[in-house]
This record gives sequence, structure tokens and C-alpha cells, in this order.
Amino acid sequence: MHIPDGFLSPETYITLYSINAPLWVLSFKNLKIQKKDLPFMATLSGFAYLITSIQFPLPGGTSVHLTGLVILTKILGLWKTYFIYSIIFLIQSIILGLGGITGFPLLSLGMGWLAPLFISVLDQYLSIHRKIKIMILNLGGILISILFISFVLGLQPLLWNLDGKPLFFPFSWNVVFPAMLIGHIPVIIIESIVSIIFFDYYEKHYKNQ
Repeated sequence: MHIPDGFLSPETYITLYSINAPLWVLSFKNLKIQKKDLPFMATLSGFAYLITSIQFPLPGGTSVHLTGLVILTKILGLWKTYFIYSIIFLIQSIILGLGGITGFPLLSLGMGWLAPLFISVLDQYLSIHRKIKIMILNLGGILISILFISFVLGLQPLLWNLDGKPLFFPFSWNVVFPAMLIGHIPVIIIESIVSIIFFDYYEKHYKNQ
């Protein structure tokens, strides 16, 4: 889901940077990391960095990857998760070339903030079997992020074109929505399996420590 440079208009990515800016400040203020939590938080950050760096290309110039969103959000909370993913996406765009610096704020907002926000809220009010709940959280978190990102991408050829020729991202909603949704079905399934295995192990060995 990494977005290359040139896909978003300046008006779009400047707006997205402006929305992210106060959220980044709030996330930094809400870190409140205790020394004893640093090793585990570093491990989760490394885990998220690794799985988001393994890319599977999709038609239309984007890609899919695992996220670890439910794992980090349930353990670290909204603000720490947003902070970690923002740093990860920034490093990936600058060093690894996974996405661009102009696409970074879209990924940070859609996957780094909206998805954990949705997961956090749903996690509080959903009282069902734990494994089913984890699957629903993965489904909802990934869907909300790809719907938002797809909406912004599909908006580009509609608003910024020259005589009908797109100036930035070239595909409309009828292409980008199905491509992103279908492409992420395997991701949702794998994410759910990985999350269930992780929480089975976590609750058995670490939760009460």
C-alpha cells in the first residue's frame, strides 16, 4: 500500500501533511514510555517494520503487505502505534524507496492513524469470542485504511487533469477500489492467523508479567 512520488497532487499531500502534523505532536506527547517497556516496544516496532517492508505488487502502481496493526494497537494503544508506523513509513520512503515522501502522509494517516483508531474503538465495544474478534478487528482495520487511501487516490484523476488526461494518479475509483479490496483479501486472512497465534502466545507467557 506504499504510494510512490508523483501519484498525489501538491494540494493533496500538503493537506495530508497539515492533518498529520497536530496528530504527530499529540502522539509524541502521549508516548509516556516506561524503561521496562522499551525492549518489548522495540521488538514490536521491528516486527512491524519487517512485515511492512515485504511488498507484493498490485496492478495500478501500488502494493500490499502485512501490517501488524491489530497486534500493535491492542498492546501499545492508538498513539504509540501511530507514532511507530509514522516513523516506519518515513524511514521506508527515505531509505528503502518504499513509497515516496509525498505519499508518506497518506499512508501515515490512513494506515497509521485511522486504522488503529477504528481498531481501538471496535475493540472496546465488541464483546464476542476472542478469535472471532481478532479476525473482525483485522478486517475492519485493513478495510478502513484501504478505503481511505483508495478514495484519495481515485480523487486525483477526477480533480487534477488536463483535457481529461490525469496529471497524477491515473486510475479512477472503479479501478482502484476493486484492485485494493481484492488484493488485500489474502492479507486479511494471513493477518488474522498471525494475530491469533501471537495473542495465544502473548497471553500465555507475557500478559501478566
